[in-house]
Amino acid sequence: MKIHFFLAALIASTLIPFVAFADEATTTPDTTAPTITAPVEQTFAATAIPASSLLIAATATDDIDSAPVVTYAPQSFQLGTTTVTWTATDASGNSATTTSQVGVYLRIDASVDVPASCNVTDTDSVVHNYQAASSTSYLGICALSAAVASSSISSAQLSNQFPSIGLFVTALAGVAADPSSQYWALYQNGSFASLGLSQLPIVAGDTIVLQLHDFSDNNLGSEVTLHIVSLIATSTATTTDDSSPSGTPVSGGGGTGGITHYPLNISSALSYLASKQNGDGSFSSSLLTDWAALAFAASDPGASKTLLRNYLLSAKPALSSITDYERHAMALEALGIDPYSGTPMDYITPIVSAFDGTQIGDPNLDNDDIFAIFPLIRAGYGPSDTIIQKEAAFILSAQRPDGSWDGSADMTAAAAQAVGLLFGTPGIKSSTLGQSLGKAQAYLVSTQQADGGWGSVDSTSWVQTMINSTYEGDPTRAIPYTSSGGYVPGDAIARAQQSDGGVRPATDTADNRVWSTSYAVTAASGKSWLTVLQPFSRPPAQGITSSGGGVLENTATSTATSTQATASTTPPTATSTPEVVATVTPTVLGTSTTTIETASSTASSTKLTTPKPVKKKSIVKKSVLPPSVAPTTSVPITQTAAAANVGGGFLNKIFHSISSFFSWLF
Repeated sequence: MKIHFFLAALIASTLIPFVAFADEATTTPDTTAPTITAPVEQTFAATAIPASSLLIAATATDDIDSAPVVTYAPQSFQLGTTTVTWTATDASGNSATTTSQVGVYLRIDASVDVPASCNVTDTDSVVHNYQAASSTSYLGICALSAAVASSSISSAQLSNQFPSIGLFVTALAGVAADPSSQYWALYQNGSFASLGLSQLPIVAGDTIVLQLHDFSDNNLGSEVTLHIVSLIATSTATTTDDSSPSGTPVSGGGGTGGITHYPLNISSALSYLASKQNGDGSFSSSLLTDWAALAFAASDPGASKTLLRNYLLSAKPALSSITDYERHAMALEALGIDPYSGTPMDYITPIVSAFDGTQIGDPNLDNDDIFAIFPLIRAGYGPSDTIIQKEAAFILSAQRPDGSWDGSADMTAAAAQAVGLLFGTPGIKSSTLGQSLGKAQAYLVSTQQADGGWGSVDSTSWVQTMINSTYEGDPTRAIPYTSSGGYVPGDAIARAQQSDGGVRPATDTADNRVWSTSYAVTAASGKSWLTVLQPFSRPPAQGITSSGGGVLENTATSTATSTQATASTTPPTATSTPEVVATVTPTVLGTSTTTIETASSTASSTKLTTPKPVKKKSIVKKSVLPPSVAPTTSVPITQTAAAANVGGGFLNKIFHSISSFFSWLF
C-alpha cells in the first residue's frame, strides 16, 4: 500500500505541471498582428468618375491565422492619384495597415451615329437646339449629345456662361476641368480642331477627341474619343449650303434665335472700290491705297487688283511714321511684292531700325508695336529674333486690367491677332499668352452691342477680322459672337452696306467710304490680316539685325500725331467736331499726359493724315479706333483647341493652350 501511494503521488506530481501548462497555453490571447505587404502602384482607365475597380490586393501572413482578411479603402476613386489604405486582420482581430497609390484616368472610346439636329441642355438648365449646317455636314455637339443618349458617356456638362461663344464642355463622365487651370482640348482627325463643338462640322468617318489639358498644354490623361459612324437625317433638320454667295441669307443656328444673317455682298463692295480707283491703280491717298490692297488680296477683284499691284511696284509714297511703313509693308506683302527689294524702297528696314531694344517707335504708344508684328512675321522674322521676343513682352505689358488694349474694341482685336502669333516665343509662357487672350475675349464679349457690332462698322470689321483668325476659309460659320439681340458681327457689317456696294451712307465722304469698305471686305472674306500677307525671306547681311538697328536709308520717325493719324480707323459720326486724342502709356510702363488735337473737320476730309472726324472726347489710347466702355469682366472659358503657328489661326493655338480661358471659339 505504501508503494502504491508513493507511485500515485509521484505520478501526480509529475503530471500536474503539464496539465497546468496545457491550461495556460490554451488561454493565452493572440496579440501578434499579421504582416502586410502593399501592392505596387496601380493605374487603370475608367469610363466614369468616380470609378471602382478590382485592384491587385495587398498580401498578408500571420503566425496563427493562415488567411488574414485583407480590405482597402476607399473603394471608389476620383480622377488622378488616390492613396489607398490596406488593412489585414487575423482571426483574433489583430490588424496591420499599409498604403499604396492608385491612379485613375478617364478613357472612353465610342462609336456614334449622329443626328442632323439635337437638343442640348446647359448647366443652367436651358435647352439649346442645333441644326446641321448642310445635308452632308453635321455638328460635333450633336455627336457628343448622341454619345450621351446612347450611354456611351455617362454624362456631359456644357456651359453657356458666355453666350457669344456657344456651349463649351466643362465636364465629361464626371471629370470636370478646373476652370483656373484646365480645359477640354478638342481634336478632329488627329489635329487640333479649328472650331468649337457647337460650330464644328463633321462627316461620317471623322474621329473627334476631347482631351483634358492644363494651361501649359500638358495632356492630363483623360480622353474621350468619338468615331462618327454615320449621319442620320431627320425631318426637323434645316440645311444651309456652306458655299452660299455673298449677300445670300444664312440661317442662324446654335442659339442665334432663328435670326437670318445677311453677309456683306463682297462682289458689290469690290465693284464699289474699283469705281473709286484712279487710272494708275491707286486711291486718293497712300493710306487708302494700302488698305484697299489688303481688301483686294482677301477677295480678288481681278483686273483692279492687277492694276493696284502694278502701281505699288513703282510707287514711292511719302511716309512719315512707323505705322506708315508697317501698313505699306503689309500692302506690298498682300499683293505678293517683296517689301525688301520689290520696290525702289526697303520698307522693312525702317521698322526694324526703330526698335530701341524694348519696343518699336514711340514708347508711349502700342499700335506701332502691334502692327509691326504682321509684316515682320511675313518678312522672315520669328520667335528666335530678339525684336519679336521683346515686342511680345511689350505688347503684353500694354494690356489693361480690363483685358483691353487702349480701352477700345478695335485695338484689342488688333492686339489679340498679333499676340496670337507669338506662341512659342522664348521667355513668354503659353499660359501667359493664353490668359491675356482670354481677358481680351472677355472684354470684347462684354462690350459687344445688341446689333452684333462695337459701335462702328470699322471697329466691328476689325473684331471680325480677328475672329477670322480661327475660322479661316469658312466665313459662313465664323459667327461665334452672338449679341443679346441674337445678331453677330457680320450682321452689323452687312447692315452698313449701301445700294452702290460701299459701306457707310452715300452722304459720307468718298474717302471714308473707301476706307471702311476696305476693312469690311477683309472682314467678310473670312480671312485674317496675316493670312492675306505672303511670306518673304529676310535677306542676309543688309545691316538688319535681330536686335534692330542698322538701317541704311529713309529711317522712319514715329510721332504721336502722325502715328495716330495714319493708323486711325476712327469712323465719322453725325458731328463734325474733331477728335481730341490723348496718348497714354500703359499703366505698367508709366503714364504720359501728352494731348494732341487734330485739325479741323474741314481739313480732315481732305487731309488723311488726321483722324476721321468724330465726337470730341478724350481717348486713353494710342491708336486706331474709338474706345468702348469696358466694365470689369471675369476671364471666360473656351472650348476650341487650335493651332496658332505663324501661318495659321491664332485661336488655334489659343484654344490649344488656354482654351478654358478663351471664351470665343475662334
